[in-house]
Amino acid sequence: AQSRVLTVRAYYVAGRSSLGTDVPSLRRKSFGNPNAATAASAVTDEEIVPGVEDLQVRLGVDTDGDSNADQYVNPGSVPPGAAVVSATLWLRIRAEEREIGHVDDRAYQYADMAAPLTPNDDYRRILVAKTIHLRNTRT
Repeated sequence: AQSRVLTVRAYYVAGRSSLGTDVPSLRRKSFGNPNAATAASAVTDEEIVPGVEDLQVRLGVDTDGDSNADQYVNPGSVPPGAAVVSATLWLRIRAEEREIGHVDDRAYQYADMAAPLTPNDDYRRILVAKTIHLRNTRT
């Protein structure tokens, strides 16, 4: 028998960051530190990127066995028997400070948003997306 250390990580967006209580951030919780003295100390919480307002994920699933994504679904909605072959991530990132004279009236619509988000405020933003193909998939 072999023993392996398993570390589980959860990524989330918090309303505050190290830059201030009004600056959101992307954070990560890690569970399962084998060297921790107590269960509570086995959980670590760290800031990854300040300024991240939103994180969305959709999974590409292969339903016909050809190793290509046939559809993209939300996590938790993978059809039975389908293999997850890719993941698309979206990050909406906001500037740390307001910019006088700038109005962000862009309509942000991504992932499976039913309606676009239009901030109409004076923060600059950028929306980045990346699709990652998973090589070692199983059904």
